[in-house]
Parts: sequence; C-alpha cells; structure tokens
Amino acid sequence: MSREIDLTSPTGDEISGKWTPAVWGHYGFPRATYGSTAKNMRTELGEVMNMSPVISSYQDSYQNFNRFYSVYPEQELTDLKTYVFVVRPSCNILTNAGATSEIVPANQSDSLFSYMGQDHKTILRFLGDGLAADHKFIPFLVYRTESLQLSDFTLKDSSVNQPYTNWQIPYGTNGNESVTGGSFDIMFREDNQLRITKLFHAWTHYINGIMKGTLQPNKSLTTNQNKFDYMTTVYQITCAPDASTILYFAQYVGCFPTNVPHSNYSHNLRGETENKVNIPFRYFKLNHFDPQTLHDFNKCSIFDKGSVYSESKTYNEVDGVMGDAIVGAPYITYEKAAYRLKWKTRKQV
Repeated sequence: MSREIDLTSPTGDEISGKWTPAVWGHYGFPRATYGSTAKNMRTELGEVMNMSPVISSYQDSYQNFNRFYSVYPEQELTDLKTYVFVVRPSCNILTNAGATSEIVPANQSDSLFSYMGQDHKTILRFLGDGLAADHKFIPFLVYRTESLQLSDFTLKDSSVNQPYTNWQIPYGTNGNESVTGGSFDIMFREDNQLRITKLFHAWTHYINGIMKGTLQPNKSLTTNQNKFDYMTTVYQITCAPDASTILYFAQYVGCFPTNVPHSNYSHNLRGETENKVNIPFRYFKLNHFDPQTLHDFNKCSIFDKGSVYSESKTYNEVDGVMGDAIVGAPYITYEKAAYRLKWKTRKQV
C-alpha cells in the first residue's frame, strides 16, 4: 500500500512509529497519546478501510469500479439451499376421507388400484386431495429429490439482410418456445419399499387408463372446469445458506410424468442396486422469477397472510442448535426487504 496515514496527534506531536501496547494498543491503534476523543480514530480507521482489499460494500460496487479485481468474500456465491415441491394432482382414485379413504366406485374394478388400496393406500393419497387439509404438496418427495432440470430462457432471433452488400442486422423476437411445451427430469432417491417407483407407476397408469377409457376421471375438473385432473405444478425455491432468504424461484405449470424406469430393476447377479429414479415430465409453461409464482405457492400452502402461524425456525437460538428437521407445511413471507421461506410447526400424526 502506497498511501500513508497521518499519525499526528491532536496536540501536534508526532506519534512514535515504534509499536508498543502502551502507545498503540493491542489492535494497532494509538491509545492515550492519540487524544481524548474518538473522532480522530474514526477518521484514521476510515483511511485503513479505504485502502483495504477486504472491506467494501455493495453500494461501492454499484457506483464505483474495482480496478484491482479484489475479491470480497461476503459478496461471493458460496452455497445454496434448494427445495423442490410437487403439488398433488386431483386424480379420481380415492374418496376424500383421510386414512379411511377407499377406491372410488367408478374405478374399483382396476386391479392395480385394488392392490395398492390394500397395501399402499398412502401412496394413492399422494395423488389426490385427501392427504392433508393444510397444504397441497407431496411431502414425501421433498427430501427424496436429488436434482431437478431447469430449462433456460432463450430468445429467438431474426435478421434483416441488405441485398448486394450482405450486411445483416439481427434483432430479438420472443422466448416463448423455450418456456412452453417442453420437458424436464427430476431425479429421486428411492426408499427401501420402492415407494417412488410405485407412486409414479400409479400416476402414469391413471393417465393411461383415462386416455383409453378404462378409468373415470374427476368430472368436477374435466367437465366443469376443462382441466386435466392428472396434471400438477412443480416449484423450485432456492435460498441463501440461511435456508430462508429466497434468491431464485421457478414454477413448472401443467406437468405430468411420462416414464417410469422399471428397467432399474432388471436382474443383474453381479450388479449393484440402483437407488436413483429419474422421472421425465412434460410441462405446459415454465415461469422464472414471476412474483405470481410465490402467490400461487402460498395458495398451495393454504397460507393466509392475515392468520398467525406457529413457525418452526431454522435455528434454535435458545439452545444454540439447528431447528427441527421434521416440520409442517412451507409458506412464503416478505420480511426485511426479501422474500423468505418459512415452515409451520410439525403436524402431530
């Protein structure tokens, strides 16, 4: 550093450049000989901060230039905490009677649903409205999600050509093609009862039966509202390392699975067990950074901003440990100039 700090005391006497705790203090700043006020110390400390390659602020980076390419750790992207939430579809499989739900009469003759209704009823409840009254998500899939593939927003372009000289002037058009009618994959981690595979097999089996006419759809949606009862919405919420401050959010609308990898269980005597299940989806539309996405998310959380909820905090300040791992439904609030992901307290089962 070439700049020098004025080490003249308020009385005009020079301060000795020789460091001793009695004169400079344990942190390198003058003690008694520097004067009785803190004003001069603040002035000199400001000089140190201006020369330091470590101390800066975002306001500086917005208005000024960093000519030495100094790296400020507090401004760097280091880690992210990402959550994927899949909304339950409204498939016409079970009656909405909670744990006592039965296969709807119109589809009782289906052998797969009869089998799963006896041994895997909870899986079928993931595909309808009867699982929980305080949210519309599939909780089981949140901690089983390994990865989700997001599509880029890409503008199409065109150009104006000048005859003879062949000069071209390109211009942008629109990005609709990159955010509609596409596909994406979600990688799940399978459990010891193959619940992921069974869930998506039941889901695709239902779609197949609806289109072939062997199963009856939810007429309140298909007939009265012109909606597909097997479609869902998928949200990705990406937070800062505090697992609360939302930095990125996206929403896939009109999604449904298209393939179940039963080939994972092909017999191989010397092979290793594959516990990753990749499910491809088709979707109608992808929304990046659309604030309406957060409003829709809270509707799926059955969140009323006028109500008071018991929050399960990420960090327990009293005991100095992390908060509960098992929590209730998520919801989003706006606090301290940022959207924040929060969780209700766990539901007693």
